Amino acid sequence: MAIRQMVCRYSLHILVLIVIYTCFSLYYKSIPHIEEQFQSSITEEEQKLLMETARAFIRALDSANIPYIIYSGTLLGSYRHHDLIPWDDDFDILINGSFKNAVKRFVAKYDDSFALYVPDFQDFAWKYYRKDMALKTLPNLPFGWPYVDIFFFKENETHIWDDISHVSKEFTFRKDKKALCAEWENWFSNGKKEYTTKGYRRKPYCLEMVTQAVATLNKETIKCAFECCGIAPHGQTVEHSLLNSH
Repeated sequence: MAIRQMVCRYSLHILVLIVIYTCFSLYYKSIPHIEEQFQSSITEEEQKLLMETARAFIRALDSANIPYIIYSGTLLGSYRHHDLIPWDDDFDILINGSFKNAVKRFVAKYDDSFALYVPDFQDFAWKYYRKDMALKTLPNLPFGWPYVDIFFFKENETHIWDDISHVSKEFTFRKDKKALCAEWENWFSNGKKEYTTKGYRRKPYCLEMVTQAVATLNKETIKCAFECCGIAPHGQTVEHSLLNSH
């Protein structure tokens, strides 16, 4: 009798362990692995469409003599990758808020293949997108993808700011142009490192919130923290160092 009870007890323990292991395995398989979140979210062809959209928008800005700088994730990509962030799927531009009417008047009409979306509420970025992609990509939204996110800033004598961040003017506009993606020119911010690290709070982790168009289509929102030194296997990164001026 005692042996039978012991066997039953051990059998029950083994059964519990099997159930726990099975539940853990199912949970592990159901969650997205962190490395996967740093893979490209778009295909090469989609990235080409994104860059064509960005180029068209910049041509429109240049034609109207509207100054701009790259911003947010695009700025981070230019500093960390000398390119777009590999897993990014939009293009971010920052413009002085005093040019809003000019953007409406000139940019929206510059190229009939593209359209400008101006939201009814203030705290939402404007969008510049290809007309022919609207119904194909985001049929339930008033704009299409790929798109350029357009942010506007306010300013005083010393700083500029928008709904995301604020920064000293000494770190903003510069008069020389630098290459982006090794094939075209864009406006970077002056003091790009200071601007970028300030905007991302100098955290030792690279936070990526997948809330862009691809995630919208998939109905997913994923936030993950990944040590910056661990990005290299998943996308080329650029290390920066200060040179001795003496």
